[in-house]
Amino acid sequence: MQIARDHHIAIYSLPGASSFWKLHQEDFGAAQTFDPVLDCFVLRPFSDHGPKQYIRADVHEEVHLNEIEVSFTKQILAHHTDRSSYERMVAEAVQRASEMQGKVVLSRIDTQDRQGLRLSESLTALREKFPQAFVYLIHSPAYGTWMGATPETLINRYDEDFHTMALAGTMPVDEDFTQKEFDEQLLVSKDIMEQLTDVPVEVGDVHELTYGEIKHLRTLFQWKSLQPISVFAERLHPTPAVSGYPRAKAKEVIAELEPHDRSLYTGYLGVMSGSGKSQLFVNLRCMQLFQEELWYYSGGGINAQSDPSREWEETEQKKKAVLSALVYEG
Repeated sequence: MQIARDHHIAIYSLPGASSFWKLHQEDFGAAQTFDPVLDCFVLRPFSDHGPKQYIRADVHEEVHLNEIEVSFTKQILAHHTDRSSYERMVAEAVQRASEMQGKVVLSRIDTQDRQGLRLSESLTALREKFPQAFVYLIHSPAYGTWMGATPETLINRYDEDFHTMALAGTMPVDEDFTQKEFDEQLLVSKDIMEQLTDVPVEVGDVHELTYGEIKHLRTLFQWKSLQPISVFAERLHPTPAVSGYPRAKAKEVIAELEPHDRSLYTGYLGVMSGSGKSQLFVNLRCMQLFQEELWYYSGGGINAQSDPSREWEETEQKKKAVLSALVYEG
């Protein structure tokens, strides 16, 4: 499968599935508004300033992964967030989170050699390692090539039934959650309820969700509505799990402290359908692919109880969980 630089294409596998699907727009120029009559794949960046793209499903079919070749762009990361600089960022965010009695989510970017990376085998390995994740490879001229295995649903819709989740708190699978993780989870759940005050929402219990060698706290929410999924998606984005709480103050701190543009990281992506069945996911555990290197994005929630050293280790655990699944030649 050859993917040229001017192609709009998504290869994806849904949570709990084993198969992959290909969604491909046959002409040029993805739309920036959703047409409810057409099926599409949406790319929404973290920032409100980047273009939202709807890749039309001219071709939408199950696909058997074979050799995938991409015309990558060449770009070298200008700023690396090393341990000392990240811990300084976290220390500042701890103070700010304490002052606003909330939470701030900070992120970092790491690089790794991309040459020799086998895309089809890596997608298969991600699918096998993370059976409840949304696994994907997407390419668009606006955002280049991205690959990931995200555990977080932003919103699902089937006819008038909607579902979302609060996913926060990260620990190794062999350690117990502390009050810090439960506080993070509570803020995310609180924000979701604040965004859905006009609909009757059923709230589930808090459960653990395993993701490879790490685990998270998850709460499920469901409700009924006749409104378009795009309305609820924009209400929920960005969740406190990827930005913080209160939202406006957390985004101000992120803009002040983070030295990089998140692009599609912590935005959302997935399939939107005019037939009523749509599934959108928060873009976590993801990487951007270039000619010579890949950029891996990771982050964590910072509150008044956060320890900078432990927060660095958490981002390392998230990074290793995904990068260890990638398959290289030789």
